[in-house]
Amino acid sequence: MSVPRPARPRHLVAAVAATLLFAACSYGAGGVSSASSGPVTPAPAASAGGGGYGGGYGGGGDDYGTNPPASPAASEGAGSNVLAIAESPTLGTFLVGQGGRTLYTFDKDTATASACSGGCAQAWPPLVVEGAEAATAGAGVSGAIATITRDDGSRQVAYDGHPLYYYAADGKAGDTNGEGVGGVWHVAKP
Repeated sequence: MSVPRPARPRHLVAAVAATLLFAACSYGAGGVSSASSGPVTPAPAASAGGGGYGGGYGGGGDDYGTNPPASPAASEGAGSNVLAIAESPTLGTFLVGQGGRTLYTFDKDTATASACSGGCAQAWPPLVVEGAEAATAGAGVSGAIATITRDDGSRQVAYDGHPLYYYAADGKAGDTNGEGVGGVWHVAKP
């Protein structure tokens, strides 16, 4: 005679399945160049490498109420080429890019190289500019804006020596679901 087991919660099974799809971030190199003006767009998701969200670095997305959405007032005015500031009661002020989407930094990056490519870059699309274009500073953004060259040749925007990324699991302007992911991803601070 067997004893029936309690049913496993669906969200636990989904979390385990999602974890199995995660791919680790790989290291890249590049150089620094100076900024000018022009449109800023998130890089398209990379098709190479793992096809999932990067091993602890790109998983999750539900903050269970710990990081409420930012005040959209400042972020709604962010144009495609402007880094702007948003505020959150729990996180304070932070940088936003196109459409008021939250920007993040990765602890494993250096001032001249992104350590996020492949599956990692699918979960954390880099903020890139095309050709000679670059990002500009909006009101309250006083740090140095530059670009680095990624392994694929694209130019990623960096702020005060930190390459910038969006988080694919942020569904709308002001979402901060990427804060603290893996202990190495943080909202970009002005």
